[in-house]
Amino acid sequence: MTTISVPQTIAEALSKATGPIRLVDEQGKLLGSFSPLKAVSNDLTPEELAELKRRMLAPGPRYTTQQVLEHLDSREKRG
Repeated sequence: MTTISVPQTIAEALSKATGPIRLVDEQGKLLGSFSPLKAVSNDLTPEELAELKRRMLAPGPRYTTQQVLEHLDSREKRG
């Protein structure tokens, strides 16, 4: 992923965002979008929290991030 450093004024505006933002150039051409990170789990909506709880209680195998990455790597090598 590419990282772009933005001027402080832009960073301040983005940090105050409460939802997705469309980023456009000076001519209004859409460049992309920005979605602010949720700082803590308390920012979850009741629906999001309920979905996470439902998934945690669902039967089935659980995999660590490391296991998933190893699996993807092995598929890539077979590829």
